[in-house]
Amino acid sequence: MPLDLNDPRVVKELEKAHKAYTSQDGDVLKNLMKTMAGRAFVWRKLGPILFGSAFNENPYSMAYNVGIQRQSVALFGDISKYCPEELTLMMREAHERDASIESATESAGRPDRDRGDQGSDEYQLDLYRDLATGKISVEYEPGSDEAFGS
Repeated sequence: MPLDLNDPRVVKELEKAHKAYTSQDGDVLKNLMKTMAGRAFVWRKLGPILFGSAFNENPYSMAYNVGIQRQSVALFGDISKYCPEELTLMMREAHERDASIESATESAGRPDRDRGDQGSDEYQLDLYRDLATGKISVEYEPGSDEAFGS
């Protein structure tokens, strides 16, 4: 039986269900953003996508990347709606993390990537910093389980 969207009772019931789901989403985000680990997780997932480029020479990959970016913007908007103080704190913590990573890579010396130091801690710190600053971006190819740096 199809939904009759002209029936005010049906519309009211759908609005009530929507309100319950969005309230539940807000509670989940608040709980995730309460902890430093939760905020770091959200930033690692959203930062490169929100502040990176969706460009790809392949139009299908680019369309996919834009879709992912739009979903990330929507999630970022939900976070700013439900927990704005934690959003500010998350961004401040990310900035401090990036600054400490920058300091660590400068004091440890930059590894020579051509030498095969990819397993070293310094290389990992440098890679994270490059991702955070947008020097490299991560793209996800549809149908693949891997992210590719470009």
